[in-house]
Amino acid sequence: MIGYYFSETFNIFKRAKFSALIIILTTCTAILLSASSIMLILISNNLSQEVKSDMEMNLFLQDSLATSKIDSIKTILPKDDYISEIKYVSKDEAESNFIKETGEDFKSVLEVNPLPASLVLKFKPQYVNENNFETLKERYRNVSGIKEVSFDYEVPLEILHIIKSIRNFIYAGAFLMICLSIYLVYSNNKLQLNARKELFDTMKLVGARIFTIKFPLILYGIIVGLISSLICCVVYMLAINFAEKIIHGIKITEWLLMFNFVIVILGVCLGLLGSLFATRHINLKV
Repeated sequence: MIGYYFSETFNIFKRAKFSALIIILTTCTAILLSASSIMLILISNNLSQEVKSDMEMNLFLQDSLATSKIDSIKTILPKDDYISEIKYVSKDEAESNFIKETGEDFKSVLEVNPLPASLVLKFKPQYVNENNFETLKERYRNVSGIKEVSFDYEVPLEILHIIKSIRNFIYAGAFLMICLSIYLVYSNNKLQLNARKELFDTMKLVGARIFTIKFPLILYGIIVGLISSLICCVVYMLAINFAEKIIHGIKITEWLLMFNFVIVILGVCLGLLGSLFATRHINLKV
């Protein structure tokens, strides 16, 4: 019986070679876009976390502030769950950083160092989002001993918006290609059902089980999805090998290799869904 199922499935490929090729190519595109969407979610989430982790807020301290008061502020701030790191920058360090970044030494013009001491805060990514940047800024503005708060979040915010826009675009493309792939498998199976209606009616009359009629069509969809996913796995491996050679820092890790399983599962699911939709109304009525 197993031989019959595979023989019938092979006949479907044989009778509709061009349709099968179109379906496989479309399914490949759908898998690649879907896999790209999943990978983009993982990469963009990681990138967003890094961007948020690297964001710094400068709390400029009053010049007249006593050392004990500074220590008091440094003791109070860590109790805030938002903060992941606090760094104290003295007036001398601020001067040194200014000269290093600008290449200019204001000592030739000014006798006194005008730069204030500051506390540099970094935040836990899970507590930072696009809607609370200004709230975080206001949170520390009224702390006693802090003269001014500087929080430049425009650039990180723009990066996060770009990531979100690209992600939404790929989601839309992947969704359309998934629907098209499922529809093509569905349409091809419906054509096979209509073309062989007399044969199927005869099989019903002689007592064939519904599973015997449905399974070759379902198996056809699964094999289409499997072939498509294997092609995508080859394309994926070639792509990451190429990326490893031209982009410094990229390494082929176990995580990247395991992603091949995601591609295979996507392909089989797409083919299976198309076949199930096409065969869902098949019954034993003649």
